[in-house]
Amino acid sequence: MALRISRNIEGSLVQFIEAQLIVDGWSNITVYKGFARAYNTPAPVITVRASDSDHPPFEIGSNATVRETLVFIDVFGSNEGNKLDLKDWLVEVLKNGVDYYAYTLTAGEVSSKVKDGKVNIITMKDSPIDFSTPKNELSINDRNRWLITLTVEIGKIET
Repeated sequence: MALRISRNIEGSLVQFIEAQLIVDGWSNITVYKGFARAYNTPAPVITVRASDSDHPPFEIGSNATVRETLVFIDVFGSNEGNKLDLKDWLVEVLKNGVDYYAYTLTAGEVSSKVKDGKVNIITMKDSPIDFSTPKNELSINDRNRWLITLTVEIGKIET
């Protein structure tokens, strides 16, 4: 089963982040597609989630569109310093975009991936998660949270 664009964007970002963590010498950091497993894993954890997409027209009078997808990257730091270092590192490595892969699944596992362009970063914003609750009352994973919000596109015209 060939995955669709949103899942390919998530997979491409997860794969890129995992590879860059190794290249840049980070260790013991888990990267997940999705969100729920972050609470069952000791920090530090990074999660990637595709959210809303806009589909502006490619040109006036055409039904063709160019998808712009909102992506959330959550940082669950092990402490205040780790949270800030991870979010700054992510901003730095994501600025130039990442390779876009088209994935195929067989029996629930990736059976093939083909480079099919680039995930271009249109906008990027990073901000702390403020629960308006004293840190000692939050779950351990929520005490050092940060959110990076991306708007991305892959430059493909959808007809």
